[in-house]
Amino acid sequence: MTSIQFPKKDGVDVRYAVRGLIILLAVIAAGLVAYAFFQSFVGYLEIGEIGAQYTVIFWQNMRTRLLIGGIAFLLIFVLFYANHCLVLRIITNRDATMSQFQKPLLSFFLSFIYAFLCGWLLSGEIYDSFLTFVNPTPFEYGDLLFNVDVGYYVFSRPFLTELVSYISTTWLGIFAYTLIVNGITAARLSVLNRKFRHETAMLNHLGGALAGYILLNLFRYRFSLEDLLYGSFDGL
Repeated sequence: MTSIQFPKKDGVDVRYAVRGLIILLAVIAAGLVAYAFFQSFVGYLEIGEIGAQYTVIFWQNMRTRLLIGGIAFLLIFVLFYANHCLVLRIITNRDATMSQFQKPLLSFFLSFIYAFLCGWLLSGEIYDSFLTFVNPTPFEYGDLLFNVDVGYYVFSRPFLTELVSYISTTWLGIFAYTLIVNGITAARLSVLNRKFRHETAMLNHLGGALAGYILLNLFRYRFSLEDLLYGSFDGL
């Protein structure tokens, strides 16, 4: 299949634009890391003002957040990086100019920023429910409908629902990125090449990403059933 060659516009080389984008992403990544350290340092100072003996709580929470955030960062980084490389592989088969974007540093910083943001937000939101999840206390009273101890609804369920929700949202972000990049490429090809009709590889990739998002949301149906019976209602 013949690739479409896009000429330089106003003498601007795509390579310089890619280098500028890499530098910008590197600055954003460094800024995110610096801000995270700064926010943690401010939190430590606030705890220290209450009392030095309470700093042990800060470090316990920080270790928990680093554990959750670190695991989430690694998993999301690998997933986003693999998806990004697949996106570029598909579109460069049709758009030769996009080959300039196949730079390891560009892929690294894009994946780093997305994974860092997701891991940071996740660790900040669910670390408290994670602590109750790993330190449950059974009620010794079973739920006859779902065959679980009532303690599950107090100690385990809050963490599981939040975790599934964040996984689903993270996957949705990856799907949105895939849709935008493929959509822009398809729009350019349809304008510059009137023979463009369908792109099987693009559609298969988008379909697979969408199917993954739907499968992830299937795990939420169990929680929805539990909500019908154990959800809270105003005034009751």
